[in-house]
Amino acid sequence: NEILLDVDLLNIDSASMRQIAERAGGDPAAMCQRILDIVATRGKMHNPDTGSGGVLTGTVRQVGSGLAQEPPHLGDRIVSLVSLSLTPLEIDRITALDPAIDQAAIDGRAVLFASSPWTRIPDDLPTTVGLAVLDVCGAPAQTADRTSTRLNSSHTDISRMPSSA
Repeated sequence: NEILLDVDLLNIDSASMRQIAERAGGDPAAMCQRILDIVATRGKMHNPDTGSGGVLTGTVRQVGSGLAQEPPHLGDRIVSLVSLSLTPLEIDRITALDPAIDQAAIDGRAVLFASSPWTRIPDDLPTTVGLAVLDVCGAPAQTADRTSTRLNSSHTDISRMPSSA
């Protein structure tokens, strides 16, 4: 029920990239090493200092037979719409880093679970643009879920609020 991807590009959350750059003193080699260390330690791009991740693009290498949704085809280029902080990831090497757009070109692999949202990258859209645009697609649902739970549990009934409130 999983999708195995050959990953070529990470769109790292801007807060995470900013924190990595600050910690590395802006040195690209040190930034790459920090990204490699995070993934090697945590098994995903889940920055322990910011709690954030990002999204990725990759080419479908293998598809599990039990996916309920229509599966991608072998060789399809897709974007994961679930955070890198939740996506099992291995990086063999970082081939390029562009902190200005929060992207790292890599050679690696990732596993998307059956419940992980994803979409095909349109052929007429440059990958870096598509990745940057699609990075925010999964955020509203995740934020709405967490926010509504937090708000529902922290609000008091209006009748219990003091009249001076």
